[in-house]
Amino acid sequence: MIRHSIWLIGSVFALLLSGCNTLQEDRLVDIASSQELLVELDEIEELLTQLRKEIMDNNGVITEQTRSDLGKIREHGTALAAKDSVNRQYIARLEALRGLEAQISANFRRARKHLKSAMDSWKFDETATLLEAMLIDDAERRLTFLNEHIAESRKHWRLTAEKGAAQFSLNQYSEAVSAWDAALPFLLPAWSVLYADQQEQAWTLKDSADELDERSLSLLTDEPVIIASMVNITLRESELLDGIDEGRSLKGNHLYTYLRNNGYLFSSEQTLARRRDAAHFLWLLLSDRLGKPEMRNRFSSRFEEKGSPIVDVEVGQPWFDGVLGTVQYEIMSLTDGRHFNPNGTVSGLDYFVWLKATEAY
Repeated sequence: MIRHSIWLIGSVFALLLSGCNTLQEDRLVDIASSQELLVELDEIEELLTQLRKEIMDNNGVITEQTRSDLGKIREHGTALAAKDSVNRQYIARLEALRGLEAQISANFRRARKHLKSAMDSWKFDETATLLEAMLIDDAERRLTFLNEHIAESRKHWRLTAEKGAAQFSLNQYSEAVSAWDAALPFLLPAWSVLYADQQEQAWTLKDSADELDERSLSLLTDEPVIIASMVNITLRESELLDGIDEGRSLKGNHLYTYLRNNGYLFSSEQTLARRRDAAHFLWLLLSDRLGKPEMRNRFSSRFEEKGSPIVDVEVGQPWFDGVLGTVQYEIMSLTDGRHFNPNGTVSGLDYFVWLKATEAY
């Protein structure tokens, strides 16, 4: 009887052990599955951030290719949402990412629908809060919202990075630098690429913002500037035009006329400044500053027979020397390693960075 009882207890104990092993295996499978799902959401976030960068670089215009890429992400998100999941945090982030795709695609009604779904699943999801912030058009209100939702006890790196973007748009350059320095190292690589150009501009502007002329400060935005504004920024924020008119201190239309008649500018003062205009203008000003007039034709004579090393800038074009010169001197850069995009517009912020790089020689 006792031996039978011992056998029975041993059998039950073995069964319990077997059950525990099964539970552990199931738990391990669930954990592994959850990790795969999280990695998949990270990949979606990375792709969306890359597309944000593409649109930003294209002056806010969504190309057909970008629209196609967004459509593929939308389809993938729909497929993921159709799968059963009991993890509320996963559902919240997935819905928030679907909302970000809608927001980037300028479908704000659908973005708000996904935002509601995300909040209903898990109201503390950071990506959902990021989406809510991005749906606020006004930069000051967006910054206030972000400050209210960035908890000191939690590392909200996405919100902090977006806070940096809001501060940058409000000319709070030192604050933007601090926000990006704090957040970007902890985010997916695409975030650093997204804000790389603005981060560089903020570094240039952060120590000089208080000293900038009020008129110049109003021009230092991401908006395209006209030729007149480009010249005004040069006149107000550098010494590159000092003495250029033989001491006559020309201003306004008289200065523009002088610059055009002497080959510094191609277009009238009211036309949009193009990258080719900036390159040519700054290169000639640099040759004046260094007292080396031969720099003006240095590259066209060298590459006359070889052909241009830059795909979209031919040797015979009047801005050829300016483009090659500013690229070689690292004042400006190629957009993708091969193209200069000479017809691209120039923002006030971009031009200010190039101006300071020119003046540094």
